Amino acid sequence: MPISLCLLQNLPYVGQISGGLKEGMALYLQGVFPTNADQFELNFKTGPSDNDDIAFHFNPRMDQKVVMNSFSTGKWETEESFSDNPFKKGEDFDMFFVVKSEGYQVHVNGKELYTFKHRIPLEKVKMLNINGDVVVNLFGLIQVSYIIMWQNCSKTDTTLPYVAPIPGGLREGMALYLKGVVPTNADRFSISFQTGPTDKHDTAFHFNPRMDRKVVMNSFRNGKWGAEETNICSILRIKGEQHSMFKHRIPLEKVTTINIYGNVSISFLGFVTVSDISPLFLSKYTEDTHIKMPSL
Repeated sequence: MPISLCLLQNLPYVGQISGGLKEGMALYLQGVFPTNADQFELNFKTGPSDNDDIAFHFNPRMDQKVVMNSFSTGKWETEESFSDNPFKKGEDFDMFFVVKSEGYQVHVNGKELYTFKHRIPLEKVKMLNINGDVVVNLFGLIQVSYIIMWQNCSKTDTTLPYVAPIPGGLREGMALYLKGVVPTNADRFSISFQTGPTDKHDTAFHFNPRMDRKVVMNSFRNGKWGAEETNICSILRIKGEQHSMFKHRIPLEKVTTINIYGNVSISFLGFVTVSDISPLFLSKYTEDTHIKMPSL
């Protein structure tokens, strides 16, 4: 399915989920709680009206607990909640609802918090409703390949440089999503798609922003760097804008590893499967990069 991410300016929002909700899909939402916020709610519903059933009701209440429930045949069912409320007034947040076989898995700010078990069959869920005291900068449904979530990863942490295998390898239709902040004293950082974990392995795509200068892209093969480019077949989006196109020099099936290094603080990193990326409207609070892998 296509990735569909957009800015949400008017609440309440009631929208149809194209094709319905399915296992393997995830709702991503990036927003901010106003300083005068009381609560907000997000509902996966069987229809658009107030009388329709709600398969999953997610309701953070400021300075209180987060409440979850379902609504069936005109009645609220057994309430579930957790007291470790990650939402703070005046602060931005990132949230993922991953649809699993067992239920709705809730991730907030890089941390898995709860799984709300299915009470209403997924095939009946057709609508999404968002309402309350929240500013939604970006939201959308995506098909998940796999997601890695980090918290406060910086160059001073043991987690950077980060070198890890890409499960199943890199394939056409996959996209890397990265949210982070470049420190004020930063010099540069790099993201590399490699054929293996060591410095001697080939690099299919090396992305290297240099502060107050150009963004350098290249490949490394047989022990030598290739021809450097400053315009970039990965599609790169920074703050929602397509940046450049870097044509394939090494076959995708050889790419097995991701390497991130340098002056950058990463709050979220993940791979998702997409068929298209529509224009993204991103908030002033984040620096976001999207890299899509089209065919050779």
